[in-house]
Amino acid sequence: MELYDLLLYKGVAGDSVGGGVDPESITLETLNVSQNGTTNAPSGKAYNKVVAAVPNTYGASDEGKVVSNGALVSQTAHAEVTQNGTIDTTLNNSVTVNVPDGFPTDTASGAIASFPDGADDVPVKSLVAQIAPVQSGSGDPSPTNMRLISGWTSATITRTGADNQSDTYTIAFPSEAGTVYGGTLDVTNGVLTVNWAMVDMGSLPWLYSSEYKFFYTGNALTDKKVGVLNVKSDMFRTKSGSWSGTPDDNALWANGTNVTIYAQYAAFESTSADEFKAFVSGHQLVYELANPVTYQLDPVTVTTLLGMNSIQANTGDVEVEYYADVDLYVQKKSVTLETLNATANGTYTPTTGHAYSSVVVAIPAVTGVSF
Repeated sequence: MELYDLLLYKGVAGDSVGGGVDPESITLETLNVSQNGTTNAPSGKAYNKVVAAVPNTYGASDEGKVVSNGALVSQTAHAEVTQNGTIDTTLNNSVTVNVPDGFPTDTASGAIASFPDGADDVPVKSLVAQIAPVQSGSGDPSPTNMRLISGWTSATITRTGADNQSDTYTIAFPSEAGTVYGGTLDVTNGVLTVNWAMVDMGSLPWLYSSEYKFFYTGNALTDKKVGVLNVKSDMFRTKSGSWSGTPDDNALWANGTNVTIYAQYAAFESTSADEFKAFVSGHQLVYELANPVTYQLDPVTVTTLLGMNSIQANTGDVEVEYYADVDLYVQKKSVTLETLNATANGTYTPTTGHAYSSVVVAIPAVTGVSF
């Protein structure tokens, strides 16, 4: 069923919703304005982007003329998809959709993914939670300011409604994954992807460079992704860039072309690699993996409440694609029409929920030019 048909069924097609105009009754298109003046959109049409590009200089062929060039007004849009099938869009390509029971879909993301138009008791289409390590304390980590890095062995997903009705979903990670220090959890498909790992710094084969006065590991971490800044430690600050040849009093970094790790701490006066190995023993090095590891878990169904929903994970940000209630979705997508007065060249974009039904272009001509 098309969204317009759903609106007819519900008796709201063609009516103003939430103080605006039903977006499905408006055709959004490109308008080319050739001169200054007022351009009113025909009935049922509106513009949501205005590009004013009016020349303000004369050419030889303009002698004796009044400069009164127009501005380009344009928008590309297509109707929201509300049924199964392949739909042609105004961009002359196609999108294939699969919407159960005529529900439109929308997305939300962030530390808390909130949306006001959830369908009642319908599973979300997709939910992915980021997994990020948590580092205790504050300031730069150093041997005198230890900042423990904590990973995760499970994730907790919480969905809360407008009336504070809340459901919690706890997902345990498989034991073979160990503690996860970075990755993603695809909740709806049950896929855990691990792309960061932790190793005891004392387990690495440290060497000393008498030329550069730092310690380094060689190519011991064969599973590390090549990169300068994709390392962190509980006892060293991650250097802001690659080695510049200047000694650093407290830094950890990696090679940009291989997997070597470097560390330097000015207060550590010994040049013995064995003594440095003992010094860092028991401390954490967290690094990005070259090849992420995936684990199959049981999929978890998270359903939405009617109206307002807030979804979050204790492990990091979330990305949600959900099915929306038709009435609330139409209300959210309603359009308020307004007039644009363009007095200078540039691009004009209305605020969310607004579109231009009338465009007034009045860009002044250049004066004092002679030929």
